[in-house]
Amino acid sequence: MPDKESSIPADWFRKADADLQTVEILLAQSGDTEIASTHIQQAIEKYLKGHLLVKGWKLRKTHDLPELLDEAVKYCQELEKFRSLCEETTVFYFEARYPFFKEGPTAKEVKGYLIQAKEMAKVIRENTK
Repeated sequence: MPDKESSIPADWFRKADADLQTVEILLAQSGDTEIASTHIQQAIEKYLKGHLLVKGWKLRKTHDLPELLDEAVKYCQELEKFRSLCEETTVFYFEARYPFFKEGPTAKEVKGYLIQAKEMAKVIRENTK
């Protein structure tokens, strides 16, 4: 396993696309919604990091989506409309990895997050050309 993450935006976008595809497969197969929600969080994180890398941002390790969004809106104000998406999904990184006494999101909720994540990806791609 490489010891350094890529600083190439296209690499981040490709991995983010794969995360969203995984969510679609899990939903189609009535798969685990906690795992699907983790992939949504990861996709959003990777899209934001890819967007920021295009703008010259120095890559750093964080899974905090609102923090990444704060940086991203400096370059694309339109991303602000995804604030609640980032706030709601940032916790999914941890919730699916560790046993908590809390139910995960429903399939309907995951579908809603997926729709918003795809919309966010479209805005990012349009603003990183």
